[in-house]
Amino acid sequence: MPVEPSAATTSRLSPPVRAGRETPAMAAALPSIDFGFETLKERMSQFTKRFDAFIENGRKSILEEKNEFAKNMAEDKGGERSMCNMGMFLTRARSSARP
Repeated sequence: MPVEPSAATTSRLSPPVRAGRETPAMAAALPSIDFGFETLKERMSQFTKRFDAFIENGRKSILEEKNEFAKNMAEDKGGERSMCNMGMFLTRARSSARP
């Protein structure tokens, strides 16, 4: 016994029939949809401004911390040199003081 497709199956398999005059009328009958594009665009712009400011502040603080670290390292090296010089001076003074 051959099985005949049902009406629902045939409608899914066959391409939709479109009359040239009916398509624009159907599109005009659709409700207009507001996607809120302008609002989204404005919110994205505000976010971009805040994000750019956040990145700029982060860069500034990192640069300041880097400079502060370099300054402290230079001061520490200077302190080490003076202590090293003082150590050499004391060693020489002790050796020259011994009879």
